[in-house]
Amino acid sequence: IQTKWRGPEPFAGDQCYAPLPDSGFGKQYVKNLAFYREGLQPWQRGIEIGMAHGYFIIGPFVSLGPLRNTPEAATVGLLCGCVL
Repeated sequence: IQTKWRGPEPFAGDQCYAPLPDSGFGKQYVKNLAFYREGLQPWQRGIEIGMAHGYFIIGPFVSLGPLRNTPEAATVGLLCGCVL
């Protein structure tokens, strides 16, 4: 029995397409992340990734912490982020 080729199977493991990662926007976004960007030194990648994660750690302490309405909020947020 000879079967005809009907094109790529959409649910095969090697041909599975997702709308976001396979779109132009998703590929450009991933290409611009510090981990995948070409031309950066390893220490530059580490600083950029560390600064981005630092905002995620310190930010909630500064804006949602118990001292958020005081002038010391940024200092206390930084100390809490360092302790964490």
